[in-house]
Amino acid sequence: MNDRSLLPRGLIKELEARFEGYSWEIVKSSSKRSVYHLIREGYPGIYLKVCHPGGFFQRIRNLVFPRTRIEANMLNKLASKGIAVAEVLGHFRCGTSSAIAVREVEGNRLLISFERDFQERVLFSVTRDFLERGFVHHDLHPGNILIDENSNYVLIDCYEVRNKSSVGVSNRVRSFASAAAVFGTSMPALKTLIPDESEGTHRAVVEMAGNIRRKRVERWIRRSLLDGSFSRIENNADYQAVVKREETPDLKKIIDIHGKNLSKGSNLLKVQEKTQVSIAGEYCVKSYKSSPLFLEPYARRSWKGSLVLMFNGFRVAEPVACIVFRDRSSMLVSRKLDYPQLDRILDSGGLTETERKTLAGTIGRTVGMMHMSGIFHADMKACNIFMDTERNEAVFIDTDRVVQSSRVSRKKRLRNLMQIGLSIPRRFAMESGRDMIDAYAALTGDDAQYLIDELKRRMKGKEVIYTTENGDRFEIF
Repeated sequence: MNDRSLLPRGLIKELEARFEGYSWEIVKSSSKRSVYHLIREGYPGIYLKVCHPGGFFQRIRNLVFPRTRIEANMLNKLASKGIAVAEVLGHFRCGTSSAIAVREVEGNRLLISFERDFQERVLFSVTRDFLERGFVHHDLHPGNILIDENSNYVLIDCYEVRNKSSVGVSNRVRSFASAAAVFGTSMPALKTLIPDESEGTHRAVVEMAGNIRRKRVERWIRRSLLDGSFSRIENNADYQAVVKREETPDLKKIIDIHGKNLSKGSNLLKVQEKTQVSIAGEYCVKSYKSSPLFLEPYARRSWKGSLVLMFNGFRVAEPVACIVFRDRSSMLVSRKLDYPQLDRILDSGGLTETERKTLAGTIGRTVGMMHMSGIFHADMKACNIFMDTERNEAVFIDTDRVVQSSRVSRKKRLRNLMQIGLSIPRRFAMESGRDMIDAYAALTGDDAQYLIDELKRRMKGKEVIYTTENGDRFEIF
């Protein structure tokens, strides 16, 4: 695939003349920027990053201050200071469009493809290297760092890099916070990753990282509802759909299958007045009734809730498409989960004591990380938590009331813990509840005994409801 329809003809001619004999493959493209991989047998590969803004003011800005020229100059400056970057081969202009060509890094592999711990260590190592040389990078993430054949890092995107005559405490906090925001790095982890920084710096980094991450996720979610790098828009007379770009679902067929499931009463997971859930091949389809006129369609809320979790590093039933019909009814299409629900795992009674403790710790840490990230899931029942037992990870569904804010109040945090406690077998809550709360409190800084006493007080005498292979089961806590 070598589509170059968005590029000016003059720019294409200049680039083809400069890189004669190379074949073009498009890597990614949006309405503003495109990236191409140029290949020629026996020669190192080349990457072209082309800026071709569509809006009037963006075009004027790129005419006066070409984005790619700024990046090319910074790459050269970083290289002169001993920072490993992609080698600049040239910069090109044609009207309001511009392009930068860099040599492909041999044996390259994006940092994002490595294990999380390695990504985190490299990210903080790169940040320290920048600060020591008088630079700050405000958009450093694993997607713009390559690991070469010698396991060394190479930076490939530096538009957000700034050279400082003096690097102060605020620059250090902002830079480390940008790195910490990628993973929601905790205070204990920060003390290991940047041990030379003060306690005050660690606290400031954690606080700023939370704000950066939240704003970044909000921006990504807004973009997900537009045609771009994450999503594409499908319109017809019946509906408008936002589809995850790498997915190719046959939406009309999925809608038809879901309708037949409802009419025949087959392949159903849930049928209520507001929502109906069924299986359509490899997909799970959740339809919603029409939303009130001035409220957001329910499926769009669920799409955004799923992305809040996903963009913060939590696993969800992978969102595939969000469909809004003309009558404001809506539908969320996600990948079908083949994992068991938490309550059913616990009801099976097949866990050893060690497995129970491990599972309780996983749930406690996961919910703790969500709350520390400012995320509140309003329906945190065990039937909405699936467990990938091989990876010992929780996977969440029912996300139409998932929100992220600067902090989750103690009242809401207790509510989530109660929801879990009242939706699992009582015997498990009594046997391993302490393990869950200990793991939770280790992240949130709460007093574990206080939480246990408060939860017991609030839950005493309340009804416990959980699902089993033989239907719902009821107990009194």
